[in-house]
Amino acid sequence: MQQLARLPNSRTDHVSFFGPKPNFIGVGHRGRNLFANCLIAIDVRTGQRLWHFQEIRHDLWDLDIPAPPLLATITREGRRVDVVAACTKIGTRRKRRPARGRVAVA
Repeated sequence: MQQLARLPNSRTDHVSFFGPKPNFIGVGHRGRNLFANCLIAIDVRTGQRLWHFQEIRHDLWDLDIPAPPLLATITREGRRVDVVAACTKIGTRRKRRPARGRVAVA
C-alpha cells in the first residue's frame, strides 16, 4: 500500500496498491487479485470502498502502480475539474474524477 491522498475538505481517501507478492513472475498469483494494482477511493467516515479502478487484473510482469495517487485540478473544455491520477510503470497516467471514479480526460 502507498500513501493516502485526500482533497481539502473531502471525506474520501485515495490510495494505490501494488501487485500481490512475490512480484517476480506473476504466474503463481492465485485467486482473482481483485484489489491488486488498484486505485481505490475509501470513505473516511465508514471505511467503505466507494470505487476502485484496477490497472492490471493479473500482473504477470510486475507493472503495478508504483506511486501514491496524485490529486490535481485540470482544465477541460474551459472548466476546472478535480482529478485523482495514478502514474504507471509504463508511463501512462490514469485520471479519474474523485467522487465516482469516472474517467477524466484532459
